[in-house]
Amino acid sequence: TDSAYGDPLEWTNTIPPALAYNGLPNLRFHRASIVLSVTPGTSTPYSYGSWSGQMSLIDTAQSIRLKATDPNDSNITGYSELFNVVIVDDFALSPEPPFTGGRSNLLSGPPLEGDYEYEFQRATQADFGDAASSGYLTTPEHEFTQLTDGMPYHYRARALSEGAAGRWSEVVRSTQDATPPTITFSQPTGALTTHDTFNLEATAEDATSGFNSISINDNSVSSSGTFTTLDIPPLSLAEGLNTVTVSATDNAVPPNVQTVTWQVTRITDLEGDPDHNGIPSLLEYAFNTDSAAVQQSMPTLSIAKNPDTNQPHLILTYRRRILNPSNLVYTVETSSDLSEWQSVESTAQILSANPTQDGITELVTVRINPSLEGQVRRFARVSVMSTILETE
Repeated sequence: TDSAYGDPLEWTNTIPPALAYNGLPNLRFHRASIVLSVTPGTSTPYSYGSWSGQMSLIDTAQSIRLKATDPNDSNITGYSELFNVVIVDDFALSPEPPFTGGRSNLLSGPPLEGDYEYEFQRATQADFGDAASSGYLTTPEHEFTQLTDGMPYHYRARALSEGAAGRWSEVVRSTQDATPPTITFSQPTGALTTHDTFNLEATAEDATSGFNSISINDNSVSSSGTFTTLDIPPLSLAEGLNTVTVSATDNAVPPNVQTVTWQVTRITDLEGDPDHNGIPSLLEYAFNTDSAAVQQSMPTLSIAKNPDTNQPHLILTYRRRILNPSNLVYTVETSSDLSEWQSVESTAQILSANPTQDGITELVTVRINPSLEGQVRRFARVSVMSTILETE
């Protein structure tokens, strides 16, 4: 009908009445323009024929275009290329600890449903003026590496869908902490004593994140702040090697852990020979010998020619402690009759001093001068003296 019965949306039942007709309706359809709300609706004045700015649309749409019209002449218009408006869900970063252990930080957040990409940023400036980006990722996590120890970092992330980026997440912050706590003892490790007790003091410090826990020989002690003096009870020393182990953990996530051992050797009688192997206790300590294989650790003597003079010399090889908190003095002595001994420290030549596999001693090789030319016999030995007692 040609509008004879009013609005077709209001037709009901038998209105209009049916009528047989052999004509062919001539229907034509055209696409009506749909106007979407856009903000701002009016641009600022153009500069040299162009304008740029941020625009927002609150509705989704496919294959739309932006139309610009001259306010003074509606016949002057321009159109953009076709584009889509999509909804991009907000992406949220998981909370960060106040301190992150190491020099890397793994960021993540709950994944969004649908086909999304994700971008993460980190910065040392709160306004992200120096931001570094992860690029576009298919998984909602990224690890930033080579971060600076002690530096506070700001992080944010956003989701992307069909090339459109969503809003940045709330900013999370964390300070990198790659330095484990330091533990300092009042006495150097590896000392020698004849006493059955020892008073040891120690301090611990963690300047960045502070302490989470401290233990002494697996026993927890109270700790807080960034510096503490450890309350170590007087040590009851057994004969031989005694070890104290201190472990400190800071508040970083994951935590930095520092474990330090302190050792002291108790020898009641430095000249004694409790294992009856013929070697005094002080010498076993000085050469770090194993009583079961003591001869393998004792000094050895050989003869070799000096390549410069082609003359034979005595070559003495012995073990010497690398760390020497007990101030052991190793002296090379020679004799022709095993009765009178003379030090040759001023004339002996150290050929080498190489660490041994025990990690405690070094193997010292000494050339004894003068040469053996014209001598019937000659003996050499190593004399060891401590601040407590001298023995050979």
